[in-house]
Amino acid sequence: MHSATARTERRVSRPDARSQIGGAETGPFRALLGEAQWLELPAAVRARFGRHIAPDEVRLYRGRVVETRLPLAGRILANLG
Repeated sequence: MHSATARTERRVSRPDARSQIGGAETGPFRALLGEAQWLELPAAVRARFGRHIAPDEVRLYRGRVVETRLPLAGRILANLG
């Protein structure tokens, strides 16, 4: 894998208690997508974004955005900042 596309994860603060459902950690993205769409994601994506993040915890992900889809209103807001 090229270093430009390699992705790493780093914890900034110590983790808090994790919430678990059925023995698996759950995070906010699973709830946003719903179970059916969540299970359609690749296992590596579910492993990365399936973790609960405590209120005092920060996660940093390094990589590059390959594709972004925004409606017109989203493009306008993105260009304002």
